Amino acid sequence: MDTANRVLLLVLGLLLVAAAVLGLLVAAGVLAVAEPGELAAAVAESVVADPWVFWPVVIGAGLLLLALGLWLLMGELAPPRQRAARHLTLDRGAHGTTTVGVPGLERAVDADLSRVAGVAGSRTRLTAEGPVPALRIRLDVDPDADLQAVRQAIAPVHARVCRTLGAQQVRTDIRLRPTAELDRVR
Repeated sequence: MDTANRVLLLVLGLLLVAAAVLGLLVAAGVLAVAEPGELAAAVAESVVADPWVFWPVVIGAGLLLLALGLWLLMGELAPPRQRAARHLTLDRGAHGTTTVGVPGLERAVDADLSRVAGVAGSRTRLTAEGPVPALRIRLDVDPDADLQAVRQAIAPVHARVCRTLGAQQVRTDIRLRPTAELDRVR
């Protein structure tokens, strides 16, 4: 989420928590309400005339608002989880911002890796973990593939990713999975 969304949700969360606490205090009798408004009085008289129904509904609504407010607040205050980004910002210069579409980059890396001898398939995931992007690759390799040759063929693909992202380094985690293992799983 960008900063504006975070601030908006934080303010909304604080307002919901305040409304829930206020509702609970009024329902518990800690805060006295001198004269209810006309709308509140009309609703109380016509819709919920029975106090054994009205106050549990008010308390339940207050608890629901409290839970929703706390959920939004915790979502904003929690440390950012590792999540797949849809766009990765490469440069915030004086003349504009340069971003790259992550799904397109992941497909390009998969296409490059599919041309490597001994690779039956791949699944790439690019995540933004702080200042250094992370690349996670799962390679499905043929059982008789030369792993050293596969590793050497992957190096230029990794270099292209670094060049594309304009990064000195991209943390990379490569997991090899023999295709014979895939046959057993299916």
